[in-house]
Amino acid sequence: MQAGKYLRGLREDLGLTQQEACERLGYGYNTFISQIELGRVRVPPEDWVKWSEVYGVKKDKFARKLLGFYDPHVATALFSE
Repeated sequence: MQAGKYLRGLREDLGLTQQEACERLGYGYNTFISQIELGRVRVPPEDWVKWSEVYGVKKDKFARKLLGFYDPHVATALFSE
């Protein structure tokens, strides 16, 4: 759910509708964006770079953020000092 709120905020900050985001990300249906923002599905890891580019976030920052939402134990193991 937190990831969805984060992603919705990024999209809205850019002034994009779900349909516009869908088109820029190359998905065939905007319900996928809705499902992600509602926390029902995750952004596929193979698409993280594409999302970071479309949403204007550095890919490493974007990946860390999503990993922190989706798998916080792995994120802590990789990135805590």
